[in-house]
Amino acid sequence: MPRRSRRRAWGSIDSVIPNKKYVLRWMENTPEGRRRRCETFYGTYREADLRLAQIRVERAADKPVPTIGEAYTLWYLPSAEARRDAGKLASTSFKQYTRIWASVIAPRWSDVPLDSVRPIDVQNWLSEQTHSNAVVSLTLLRQIAAFAERYEVADNKFAKPYVMPEKTKKRRRGVLTLEDANKMLKKLHGARCEAAFILSCFGSCRTGESLGTRGRNRQLRGWRAYVRDRPDCTDDGAQGRFPRRAPENSRE
Repeated sequence: MPRRSRRRAWGSIDSVIPNKKYVLRWMENTPEGRRRRCETFYGTYREADLRLAQIRVERAADKPVPTIGEAYTLWYLPSAEARRDAGKLASTSFKQYTRIWASVIAPRWSDVPLDSVRPIDVQNWLSEQTHSNAVVSLTLLRQIAAFAERYEVADNKFAKPYVMPEKTKKRRRGVLTLEDANKMLKKLHGARCEAAFILSCFGSCRTGESLGTRGRNRQLRGWRAYVRDRPDCTDDGAQGRFPRRAPENSRE
């Protein structure tokens, strides 16, 4: 005998066309009393379930306080994507915010309910970050918590004045292992600095050398990177001002 599906704790999702069309139903308190509401949703079941969870957070009488991660997924991300598509948010800014969320903010704040944020914890966490990460992270967290304040879910604890860590020119001192270098190379694949990283890390180029080369002067042949040396100079040394050099320098 097939097991009966477990009833949902709040609302219901009725399938009209599996993985295409659903009807969401729930009870809602209104000035006229409790009323039954419904909404037609087009998408997958998982997306419909996410939409019903969003409705509960916004309208239910027993609405749970969402975590910062849930607020990011339910409110901030769809809004940011819409603003990016409308040209109101630059693609570079969108990528910066999503990257800082995944690498810096989420590990610490994703599972914290919005009403459980303590300003002292925020300040201590900001003090541990670099100046740039702290500024961008706080900007993003304020935008996320602003949605919760707008929907009267929780106060925006990130809107308080915080002390940012000081700027520093201190750089990491140490040597990357080959495993670390390969991991970083995978992360930088397709980025603007990928070629400079290859020349600096694997080609032993100095900073100015790796950043000063142009795309047309770089070639990858198997495991070798070739950098043309002074492509605008002739073999006679450009009227004697420069010494004669070999046309190419090969660095493995």
